Amino acid sequence: DAGNSTEGVLIRGIMTDVSNGSEDTTLEFFTQKAGSQTSTLALVSGTCGIGTTSPDTMLHINGAANSEQVIITGNGNSGRGLSIQTAVSGSQQDAGVILDAQDTESGANPYIQSKLAGANYSKLSGTGVEVFHDIFSDSGTDRGAGYFRFRTDGSSADQAVAQIYMEQASGDGNAQKCHMYFQVSDNGNPATAMTIANNGLVGIGTTSPTTRLHVANGTNAPVFVADHQNNSGFGNTIINSACSQNGGTYFFYK
Repeated sequence: DAGNSTEGVLIRGIMTDVSNGSEDTTLEFFTQKAGSQTSTLALVSGTCGIGTTSPDTMLHINGAANSEQVIITGNGNSGRGLSIQTAVSGSQQDAGVILDAQDTESGANPYIQSKLAGANYSKLSGTGVEVFHDIFSDSGTDRGAGYFRFRTDGSSADQAVAQIYMEQASGDGNAQKCHMYFQVSDNGNPATAMTIANNGLVGIGTTSPTTRLHVANGTNAPVFVADHQNNSGFGNTIINSACSQNGGTYFFYK
């Protein structure tokens, strides 16, 4: 420092004599930051603080404002990442991992986001009035897709048994379109049971509905059954086709 000696790093140990046999100790590590000696790491009575000398938990990290608090970079090997595990034993014990995003400032929108390969992410955000779960697919085109998938081990390996598949149709910007497919398993991989097309048409048994409700069945079984046999009163099935122009209800028998 301009030819003058300066204290670059410092390790300081402190013992607080509370009472005989009840002493507390602190081991503190200081480094230089922008010309000022700053407490970087503090081991306080069995806890560890990074950026704080008063850790509240076993590991307490207090980072700079408006920046990531923890960054973990992998070494490029496959199967490497961050694993957070909790384990308890005994009865009536709960184990869990809590990701708590709190921001009480006016107009704030706290969020928890998981980034995947590239720019893909899953994001939970919102306030006490509305909560959103966003899935972003960086397809590089106007045909991105995403899943809400339920998996189970069944009697063998990990396998998907039900899912909601969302696929962006052609169109972008303010002209975006999307289809939704509700898929369930029946002796195999999930297959589409119901479709909601981008134009609002609903298909059951078909992925290409042509009317507001399009029910298709590839067998001789009925596609619709109205069963009132367990009703104590009169059971009515009403088909209402009232409209301001010519309208009607058509029954086709083949």
